[in-house]
Amino acid sequence: MFRELFLLVAIAMCASAHVVTPPVDPCSCGSGCPIENRMIVHALDNCICRPFHNQCFMEKESADRVKAGKSPLVPLAECICKKFRQLTCPNPRVTAEISFPAVCGCPYIAGPIKNMTFDSMCHLHKYSGETGNPFLNVYPAPVPTPEEPCDN
Repeated sequence: MFRELFLLVAIAMCASAHVVTPPVDPCSCGSGCPIENRMIVHALDNCICRPFHNQCFMEKESADRVKAGKSPLVPLAECICKKFRQLTCPNPRVTAEISFPAVCGCPYIAGPIKNMTFDSMCHLHKYSGETGNPFLNVYPAPVPTPEEPCDN
């Protein structure tokens, strides 16, 4: 009898307990921006329109730029920002992680992230601005080497 009474009291206490956790700022943990939240925002990066995966990625990039002594990003509405797309592109090849929309069509859920190679950083900005697909990381592209001749 005591066990059943104890079990009922324990269940009642667990059912009535509310666990309250304070909201966590996704940008407060270093580079811990949530990649699963795909809520595109636009900003000017040296007078070039650039979409970002979400607000946190944009704020982190802007803070990193300020720390490096560069100008901060300027958040703009998409319709205004797209007027600042780059049209000519003279730089070395780059590989970028491109964020694509979710296959389900859900508006704020991240989809696949694919590596794509571009002829220059400018081509990457142009692609990203025209398609609205933001990039997450950029790396120098491997230099293509000519195939070795066969020694047969």
